Amino acid sequence: MHIAVIQNFPLRSHKALSTYLFNISQSLSKLEDIEITVISCGENSYQEGHDFSNISVKGDPYSLLGNIRYTLKTSRALRKLNKRKPIDVIHALYPLSSLAAIKLSRIRKKTKVIYDIRSPWLYVGLSIGSIPKFISSIYIKLASKIEKFLMRKTNGLIFITDELREFYSKNIPKNKKCLIIPSGINIELFKKEKLEINIKERLNLNKNSIVLGYIGSWEVSRNLEELIKLFSESLKIYSNLILVFIGKGTGFDKMTKKAEELNLNNSVFFVPPVNHEEIPSWIQSFDICISHIADILIFRQSFPLKLLEYAAMNKPILASKINPHQFFMEEYKNGGVYSDTKSFIESLDRVLQKKTKRSSTFNLEKYSWKNLSEKIQDFILQEIY
Repeated sequence: MHIAVIQNFPLRSHKALSTYLFNISQSLSKLEDIEITVISCGENSYQEGHDFSNISVKGDPYSLLGNIRYTLKTSRALRKLNKRKPIDVIHALYPLSSLAAIKLSRIRKKTKVIYDIRSPWLYVGLSIGSIPKFISSIYIKLASKIEKFLMRKTNGLIFITDELREFYSKNIPKNKKCLIIPSGINIELFKKEKLEINIKERLNLNKNSIVLGYIGSWEVSRNLEELIKLFSESLKIYSNLILVFIGKGTGFDKMTKKAEELNLNNSVFFVPPVNHEEIPSWIQSFDICISHIADILIFRQSFPLKLLEYAAMNKPILASKINPHQFFMEEYKNGGVYSDTKSFIESLDRVLQKKTKRSSTFNLEKYSWKNLSEKIQDFILQEIY
């Protein structure tokens, strides 16, 4: 079976979308009798040794011009690819430009289409400022109508959470087949022998320091300066706390400014992005891991990848109060959910006093890329193809 996986997003980036695009494509390509071709934007190489073919075209997931370019380029690429070897299934990941490219390509009617949605993407461009405010209302209305029309032409839908499926419920025909595929994790990577990273030595910290670690995006929309403020309040009780951010993003200036305002230059540290293969070692060096996401529309229906990576290292987790965090922590148990200073300190206190531990019923294997790709394969063979 020849499956084309298409998305207006680069394979090569530190963002969760690239992680999903690469790993789900790689895992599908390892299943029996499946050949995968990925049409992405940006650079056409992610890393050595992947088992799928990759076609790279021009595009940008957040701008109008970038989506138009991707639609036109991908429609041509699909026609050429289909002539070379007929495509049985197209696994189209949001945004809308992937569905629009399929419509323009006019490839054979026998080809089945799955649309995979990982967030309320229409609002992401608005939140990061790539869609001008003066056209935002028109943009949302027009894009929503086009997406609704094209979604009805698909053979099945994939959502990252039940909450996102509910968010899209008005656009989903009653009999449309749907599948929930959450974020996944490369379990083998986290089972490998770890590099010895002594974060206290690297940052010249006191041996008695308690390191709270955050790995991920520093985008403005995540409101990480609020986390710095909560951390500052907790220092009044636990003076040996250290907060370490690893990553990069548009919120860096606000974060450093907040740290300076609160006189935290010796307590808050910023580390540039690390190679994906090194992430388990850095997580291992933390005493407590933090997943902080603002309670705004674009995050409320998500499934943060970092929760799985923290859990893979069996670390206690402090997570901000949004539904995806609450659902996961009810399953994982080791840590706590916070919404303000009081709940942050209470959750921290329970962890430090070892009053929380990982649930004996928590099963990380169900989030493995292998398991998730097999679910997609079953969905295709039993419900779609």
